[in-house]
Amino acid sequence: MSGLKGLKSLNNTDSYAYAVGRTKALEARMLDTARIQRIAEAPDYEDAVRYLADSEYSHMVGDIGFEKALEEERRRVHLTVASYSPDPYFTGLFFSADDFLYLKSIIKGFFLKGTVESGIGREKKAGWLGLDAITAIAEAACKDEPRDEEEMKLDFASAAKKLTGAGYVEYVLRDAAYKAVAAFRASEDSLDIDVIVDKAYFGYAQQLASSRKASWLLSFIALKVDLMNIVMLMRAINTGKSIAFLEKSMIDGGNVALKELLDAYREGAARLQKLLESTNYWKTLSSGFEIWSKTSALRPFEMAAEGLLASYARQSKQMSSGYEPVVGYLIAKDTEITILRKVLTGKSKRLAVPFIRERLSDGNA
Repeated sequence: MSGLKGLKSLNNTDSYAYAVGRTKALEARMLDTARIQRIAEAPDYEDAVRYLADSEYSHMVGDIGFEKALEEERRRVHLTVASYSPDPYFTGLFFSADDFLYLKSIIKGFFLKGTVESGIGREKKAGWLGLDAITAIAEAACKDEPRDEEEMKLDFASAAKKLTGAGYVEYVLRDAAYKAVAAFRASEDSLDIDVIVDKAYFGYAQQLASSRKASWLLSFIALKVDLMNIVMLMRAINTGKSIAFLEKSMIDGGNVALKELLDAYREGAARLQKLLESTNYWKTLSSGFEIWSKTSALRPFEMAAEGLLASYARQSKQMSSGYEPVVGYLIAKDTEITILRKVLTGKSKRLAVPFIRERLSDGNA
C-alpha cells in the first residue's frame, strides 16, 4: 500500500460520528467560490499562486510546480481521511481510480516500448497500491505468468467476501490486467486496454458500494456512468464511430439501459433527446444538448454534466451522519483540485480570463 501501512478495512461500521466531525473541519478549509474567482482573475500565474498562500495549498508557493503540489494535496487529503475512516477503502474508493489508471499506462508501455517500466513517466502519488505492486501485476499479465487457480474461480462479488482492503484491489487489478492483455493481443487495439480496465474500476466501485448497501453512493456512481456513456455516444455521433465501438466501450451500471442508448445512436440525435427527456437529468442537461445538436460542440454539454455530478455530491453536505459526508467531502475535494488545475494551467499559459472561466463549470469561477 502507498502511505497506508497496516490500515484495516471494515466491512461494517457502527458509527461515522467521529469521522464526520473530522471531515466537517476539513471541509471548512476548502476554497470558496470567491477565492477561486480571485485566482482565475489574477493578473498572472505568480499572483494566482500567491492567492493560495494562506490555504491548504500554501506549499504551492515555491518551486515545487503546481501539478506536483496538487497531486501531493490530493494524496494528503485522502490519506488523512483514510486514517480516521472506519472503512477507508470504501470511503476512499475514488482514490483507487489512480491504481487502475497506472495499470493502463504500464500495460501500454509494455506493448509500445517493450518494457513494463516504460509505462510510467512520473512518480505515483495517489492510489492505494505502490508503483512496484502495480508493475508486478502488469508484468505477470504481459508475460503470461500462471494465475492462482483458486483466484481464477472468483468473481468480483465472491472475491469481495473473501478479500479486503488492498487484497481486493490487487485481485481486481490482476483480473483486469490479464483480460486487457488478452484483448489487446487479439485486436492490437490499445483502446481495449482502456475499456477493460475502466470497466473493472467501475465494477470495483459498484461492488464496494453495493456490499455496504450504500444507496446514495450507488446512485452517484450510476449517474457518473450514465453521463460517461451519454457523452461517449454524442462524441461517437460527431466522429462517426461504429455501433460496435459503443457496444464494446459503454459501461454497465447506469440508470439508462445500454440498449436504449444504442438504439438512440442508431436513430440519431432526436431519439437521444427523447431518451434524455424521460430522465431527471434533462433539466440540467437540456441547454448543453441544444448547443450540441445545433453545432456539434460537446463542451457545453460536458460542463452541464459536471455540474449535475457536483450538484448531486453537494447533497452530502446536508447529511450529518453516516458515510455520505465523508465520501461527499472527498468528491468535492477532488473537484476542487481539478478546478485549480484548469485555472493554474490557464494562468501558466497566459490565457485570457474569459477563456479560463469558460473552461470551468458549475459556477466555480
